[in-house]
Amino acid sequence: MKSGNVLEGRLNVGEAEIRYQILRRDPMLVYLHGLGTNNTALGHQIRHMNKLGAGSLAPDQRGHGFSTRFPSANQYSLDSFVNDLEHLVGSHALGKFSIIGHSIGAMIALKYASLHPESVESLVL
Repeated sequence: MKSGNVLEGRLNVGEAEIRYQILRRDPMLVYLHGLGTNNTALGHQIRHMNKLGAGSLAPDQRGHGFSTRFPSANQYSLDSFVNDLEHLVGSHALGKFSIIGHSIGAMIALKYASLHPESVESLVL
């Protein structure tokens, strides 16, 4: 997904380090990949929308890509994924944004949107 002004970052959320890529633009699109993949899984969609002028935030979910992997399954709850997203979005003060979620990314998007409807412009699941 590297191109232009895409920045790579990392954010510590408790014991997890969440790695991500971000391109700050408006409108902002948050991409949540599915189980067993990483933030490059939606790379074609991200690059296409970036070319059209949209921004992007694409984390590697905990246990995926370059983010922290845990030996215990109880550290991969839906609540922990949503908590990671809350911290990531908060650290960048995104305001309103749209979420594109695939597989478990869609489940995370739905739960996040139900908890923070004021922040979510739209969902693509």
